[in-house]
Amino acid sequence: MGRQTPLTLAIALTILGLLLTPGAAPLAAPLDKMVYATAAGGAAGIQTAVIKARRLDERHGILLDLRPFNPAEAEFALLYKKVDTGFFAPTSGVRANLKGSRLRFIGPSLYSHYSLTAHKNVQARRLEDLKGKRIGTLDRVSGGYNALAVLCRMLGLDLEKDFRLTIGTPPGLMTFLQRGDVDAANLFDPLTTKLILDGHREVVRLSDLWMQLTGKPMVLTYLAAHQEWLDANRDVARRFVKTMLDATAVMRSDPNVFEEKLVRDQIKPRTAQELDMVKERMPKIYPTTWDQSLVDNGKLLLQKTVEVGLLERLPEEEMFVILR
Repeated sequence: MGRQTPLTLAIALTILGLLLTPGAAPLAAPLDKMVYATAAGGAAGIQTAVIKARRLDERHGILLDLRPFNPAEAEFALLYKKVDTGFFAPTSGVRANLKGSRLRFIGPSLYSHYSLTAHKNVQARRLEDLKGKRIGTLDRVSGGYNALAVLCRMLGLDLEKDFRLTIGTPPGLMTFLQRGDVDAANLFDPLTTKLILDGHREVVRLSDLWMQLTGKPMVLTYLAAHQEWLDANRDVARRFVKTMLDATAVMRSDPNVFEEKLVRDQIKPRTAQELDMVKERMPKIYPTTWDQSLVDNGKLLLQKTVEVGLLERLPEEEMFVILR
């Protein structure tokens, strides 16, 4: 062992004294890193911005490594294991599992916050009024597309046959609607809020229509992970779900969080009025608990999806997991 200098000896004795002092704070444990597919500029992105602004992940011993995608790309990122966890539409999860994946829904992500918003010059008050019109929607793997497709079937319509579809990204669909290239767009908040303030009209919220037809709230997406990752990281997954629920609690109890830079950068409000609308509309779309009722809601949606012929069957393995 090399000769110790008075300085190094003093440092060592100081550290030892701190460790032996009653009531001294323990050395911080290393954070468990977890890669999460979030959404750039969407509700998932706002939620993860709140987490980072308030360091909620670190409070639960996690360091979230955020990878922003558009909603459809986020599902593919998880499906092909480019990330550890992400949000996933239940219908898309079933299709993936029927093809051999073992995705599990480990927590709630979002209630449906999609709306069909019509161009200001289009007269429509119901989904049925848009039959034959040009509808912009996200990719067919997305939760928004699948939710709209199921609701159409429940109303006796066929999304692919009774409407003229344009598939696009969220920014692209906003541009199409504003230019009049589509008659209506199936988009989510905070983008819907921007369109309303520009004079376009919200025809129907998908969650409201689902509630009318089933009496239940519509869970659009769930937090998901592959069974293999879950087996190796069960405690991390449990703390991750708690982190997401904590973010919801913050948004509901403290609207000022939407003023913080990380969160504003996701919303990109153009006016104070727009930010006020976001504060009023957004917190409602995040589930506050993860329990059997939300599991049952997801299973009801999947059951209806099978009944209307958009899914052939459901997987034999249980997909929903409540971590204890």
